[in-house]
Amino acid sequence: MLNGETFYVVVRGTNMLGVATAIRSDGITIRQDPLIPGHVFDGPFFGKDINYQLSTNSLYASWMGFGGGGESQTIDHTGKQQ
Repeated sequence: MLNGETFYVVVRGTNMLGVATAIRSDGITIRQDPLIPGHVFDGPFFGKDINYQLSTNSLYASWMGFGGGGESQTIDHTGKQQ
């Protein structure tokens, strides 16, 4: 990985009938600056970490503290920032 290089994640789901869909993230760019510790929360509620997600058609995650010292973002399943 090189400084400034961008990587993308693709999530693919397939139902029992074989119908599949794939969604691509908007990417993550590598920074060589030292990381500031943070925390990732899974689930639809910011700051509340859950053991599993109830939704069968959405995947939720939010985080705080990485790199910006208190910034937070939530990304919906389409990869768009909320």
